[in-house]
Amino acid sequence: MCWTKLPVRKSKEEFIMIIKVGRPDKDGKNAYKNTGSCQGYVTYLCKEDKEKDFDMELFFNHEKDDVSPGEVVKAVDRNWKSLGKNDAKFYSVILAPEDKELDHLGGDKKKLKEYSRKVMEVYAQNFNNLNGKNKGLNGSDLTYFCKLEDHRYYKGTDREVKRGLVKQGEKKPGTGHMHIHIIVARKDQENRYKLSPLVNDKKVFHIEGFKLKSGYEFEKMYNYRGSAKHLEAHMEKRAGNRKEIEQYADHKPGPVKYQILDKDYDLAADTPQATPKPYPRLGRKHAPQQEKDRSQDRGMELGLGL
Repeated sequence: MCWTKLPVRKSKEEFIMIIKVGRPDKDGKNAYKNTGSCQGYVTYLCKEDKEKDFDMELFFNHEKDDVSPGEVVKAVDRNWKSLGKNDAKFYSVILAPEDKELDHLGGDKKKLKEYSRKVMEVYAQNFNNLNGKNKGLNGSDLTYFCKLEDHRYYKGTDREVKRGLVKQGEKKPGTGHMHIHIIVARKDQENRYKLSPLVNDKKVFHIEGFKLKSGYEFEKMYNYRGSAKHLEAHMEKRAGNRKEIEQYADHKPGPVKYQILDKDYDLAADTPQATPKPYPRLGRKHAPQQEKDRSQDRGMELGLGL
């Protein structure tokens, strides 16, 4: 029997810029967790270093371009003040421009790094207090580190892997795979706030607003048209209405049916940590399920093939 290797097709998701916050309930199978040291994740992000040898990419942050893996682990792991044993200690953000966007940058790594810093500026500015008032944070208030990678890798759910044409972990062919991994500490540099991009309250962190505004920044920085438009179309198809997209575009929280009153999501610096309470509209009988829902940000797993 003669097997013919199928041409590599991109998923629908790959035709838009990927701006993704890692989710423990969806991303992979226990590759790492974010309730302890970031050592394992940092090691994973160094997977391309050996083959690049002296040309390997070091980490970078808001101020520095050459940060060693050891410095990253030290900075993130000491940023745990007032965090519990099972609380998330750090989060992962992935930026993967699509082919046309990378072509527009001319494959310039410096430009992609500049954009990464701008995205983390947007990330910081996206955090609000429980009352919806902005915290007034900037990128320089965060403890975060970025790693540029040139390749993408097949994951177990890819069609080519399922058909036995390639193995999980193999490099994907072609160009246009340059992307950025970001590791950001749960707390700000001054240890004032617990910052969770996965909080289930749009008034505290509007994740779609973060993505869309990041797309606008790419267009503005590099005189490009299309990033935000494609993200808007993707969000509108998923949300099913234009009004919600307009709220994303304006970076405003939509109507909220309830608030999370968990200690993990009490972000105010000058108030004591709140005691977990039942959701106001659901009552106490749903408390066990609510506790399960609240804990979804407490274990982050890898699974994007990036």
